[in-house]
Amino acid sequence: MRKKDFINQVDSLYSLAWSLTCNISSLLDQTGIPAHRVFSESVIDQFFFFLNNPPKNDGNIILINENISSYIQELIVLNSKLISSIDHVVIKSLAVENQENKSSGFFLEF
Repeated sequence: MRKKDFINQVDSLYSLAWSLTCNISSLLDQTGIPAHRVFSESVIDQFFFFLNNPPKNDGNIILINENISSYIQELIVLNSKLISSIDHVVIKSLAVENQENKSSGFFLEF
């Protein structure tokens, strides 16, 4: 593999990890869930690292000691779980609101 291809591959993984980190951070902020409650101990430091270190386009690569693939995999799983949980809450809220509207309509008939 040529050096340029290697650098592009590392940069792509870094950008993916950073992008997913920002996505998860936004979802956690919107729901009020602290990061330490959803991440395993093995990746919480990586979460804060990527959150505070956006990718740079300066031709240099940032070497990371930890396994970035397992971190990215945990981000993907967590993203799915957060979105499905938020969907579940919205659906329940709409059902409750619908039930309340039906109940209030019943009392207006008297």
